[in-house]
Amino acid sequence: NLIETAIIGAWDRTKEFFRDLDAKDQINYGIAYEEYLQKTYKRNSKIKTIIYRFEPTELYSFYEHIKVSRNGRTINTDNINNLIREGNKLIISGAAGVGKSTLFKHLFLNTITNTSFIPVLLELRRFDNKTSVEDEVYKALCDNGFKLERKYFQYSMEEGAYVILLDGFDELNRSDLDKISNEIISLSNKYDKNKYIISSRPSEGFIGWNDFYELTPLEMDKSQVLNLINHLSFDSSVQKKFCRELKNGLF
Repeated sequence: NLIETAIIGAWDRTKEFFRDLDAKDQINYGIAYEEYLQKTYKRNSKIKTIIYRFEPTELYSFYEHIKVSRNGRTINTDNINNLIREGNKLIISGAAGVGKSTLFKHLFLNTITNTSFIPVLLELRRFDNKTSVEDEVYKALCDNGFKLERKYFQYSMEEGAYVILLDGFDELNRSDLDKISNEIISLSNKYDKNKYIISSRPSEGFIGWNDFYELTPLEMDKSQVLNLINHLSFDSSVQKKFCRELKNGLF
């Protein structure tokens, strides 16, 4: 409900990023932006897991916020503002299975509720290597109903209207790594007022990304694991037994 309420007023918070819009354009783009958020919200608010393998389930019915670390400091990810205060260019690098992709779905939804920015979530493994990263961002907006004229898209990029979430850098084909790396760096330099957050497994290749800060996902503590288990829709007797084992030494 919080997200659905935020969608309704999203354009009023966002339209300051768009220049030279007349009254008619403001109405049309306002409707288009709401349609974009409705479409992408539906896609990112549900998820399949090992437990919920047969049909998508509401993310926040069981989601447990993870924490990340930067130079020994712990940062909560429950609010995306905690992350973007660290800088406009971030890499969240951790091993497979720590929940990076699920975190990015949460960050997309949280951008809607807690900021005035336009969220864009892209899975890098789906990129067409014949197009640029900038083209893919623009395409993601237009394909989901927010059909901006290219000049307004560029204006809004210059103004820093976006939180751009690029998930799965480590899933790119090896042949595409150099091209996509250079394009991400170039895009983030060209439009440096936007927020860029990339997820990946750890890579020495990031040493050359001089403007990016690298954050590390932290393992869940016992209380977080217990909360997660208790929120899952599963056989209650199995849940209770498993939680008892966690408390008595399994963790």
